[in-house]
Amino acid sequence: MNVDTALRERESAGSPVRVGMVGAGATGRAIALQLGTPVPGIRLVAIANRTIEHGERAFREAGTTSWRRVSSAREAEASIVHGQPVLTDDPFVLTACDAIDLLIEVTGSIEPAASVVLDAFDRYWRKPPAVKRMVWKTVPEDLTRLAMLKRGEVDIAYSLRGPLGEEAKRTPGLKLVGLVGNATQWLNFGAPQWDPKSPWHDKRVRLAAALAFDKDGINQAETLGFSRPSGSIIPSAFEFALAIPAYPYDPARAKKLLAEAGYPNGFDGGEFAVDASYSSVAEAIGNHLAAVGIRTKLRPIERAAFLGNWRDKKITSIMYTGAGGQGNAATRIQNYYVKDGLYSWGGYPDMDDLFVQQARELDSKRREALLHQIQRLAHERVMSAPLWELGFLNAVGPRVDESGLGLIALFPYSSPYEDLKLKK
Repeated sequence: MNVDTALRERESAGSPVRVGMVGAGATGRAIALQLGTPVPGIRLVAIANRTIEHGERAFREAGTTSWRRVSSAREAEASIVHGQPVLTDDPFVLTACDAIDLLIEVTGSIEPAASVVLDAFDRYWRKPPAVKRMVWKTVPEDLTRLAMLKRGEVDIAYSLRGPLGEEAKRTPGLKLVGLVGNATQWLNFGAPQWDPKSPWHDKRVRLAAALAFDKDGINQAETLGFSRPSGSIIPSAFEFALAIPAYPYDPARAKKLLAEAGYPNGFDGGEFAVDASYSSVAEAIGNHLAAVGIRTKLRPIERAAFLGNWRDKKITSIMYTGAGGQGNAATRIQNYYVKDGLYSWGGYPDMDDLFVQQARELDSKRREALLHQIQRLAHERVMSAPLWELGFLNAVGPRVDESGLGLIALFPYSSPYEDLKLKK
């Protein structure tokens, strides 16, 4: 039985799927309008929004002319079972209401440093969550995250690299969990690669930089060996990924290449921009570059500004960058290796042509061959100097029975939420 048939049967039986919605911004209003079209077998029965007027607007635009303002799950349930939609400014009224079959969360941005509270929805289709309430805290400082975990203020702390990972590992009652997800990170030659006047335009200089830094050493120091050094910006587990070994650590050859390129005494490589949360990794790479004669000045930038400036092509120096989006080899290539990519400054016509070909190719094997060819060319031309597939270090406190870490492949955070458990 398909979905449309099942919904029509529920409509005929007078038992439509009753939908509650948290949030009434632009996305919420669009969903409300769609559900008010109407869709057979589905009804929007409840909206929760901190600004009541926005919830009222969503109902009106969806064609709903009457609703009831409620403040408790009991009030909401009584109204819904009698066919009266409800409106509230408390999202937990909806999570506790047994008359709602499906709950949609479409809220907007969260204030920086605010806690995000997730309440269990016991009628979730997969199974009722074991943990009834989760609180997420935005804590930018990794040292503070670890301190909160040790004090029992949180049960799971994310991203504890280097000495903090070591401390978590040796602290009684804490468990360190290292996971390789879908994030890769690399030395990005950025705009200078495409500037004929820049030393970085010379492939020999780029290859020298790729050979100059010790991937295994940085891996041990920063991620305790959990990362996987790689020669590609595409995760090896992605569809159509070509396995490319990491560039070896060979400072002697790096110096020779620099001399061949006309820089026997090295050169000033300019600024080296980085998302501030990975400054220690970029600093290690910068130190290795300096050891072969490439002098750079580290420029840490707060993450939001870094990502925005990278996307808008406002960073004109080399960078330490990464990517963690889901997808396959084509999605990474599109963003970083083709001329019009969201995060690229240039490209090669033959690679751009191959990318167009693969997008039109219906045969999976031929498409894979085209994507492999693009990845080989990117490696041969040293379009980037990859470091690793990032090993993400998290720590779990003594109250946790199931953290959810590692339950979803390539996802380095706790999930699915309904599987998380505390010890009894």
